[in-house]
Amino acid sequence: MKISSFLTCFTIVLLSVGFGFAAPETLKYDLSLSGFTIGHLTLEAKDDDPNLRLETTMSARSWVSLFYKVDDHAVSVLQRNSQKNPGQNFIYLPWTYQARFSEGPRKADKEATGTSGSI
Repeated sequence: MKISSFLTCFTIVLLSVGFGFAAPETLKYDLSLSGFTIGHLTLEAKDDDPNLRLETTMSARSWVSLFYKVDDHAVSVLQRNSQKNPGQNFIYLPWTYQARFSEGPRKADKEATGTSGSI
């Protein structure tokens, strides 16, 4: 269930090409399988002036956790693009990414950092 990774990347792409939204903004989803709610997903954008902080949290419901525990959390920090290059239309550039995935027996921690404009 790498849904949180996909949604975080998708959100970064949408923000980078200039789609408008007002931070803070929170989107909450129920994850379902065959009509049963099996978990929850939250996407949250926070204004951390001058940066933008994106948080994604995914968890299984308590009854599902008895069989398959899911507890994922990812944080991306985007830095406001201060460069005024003619061909560069990105509003924010990726700065850091930290994720903790815990899905069933598998656990993983991921981290990526960069200098301004290098990612």
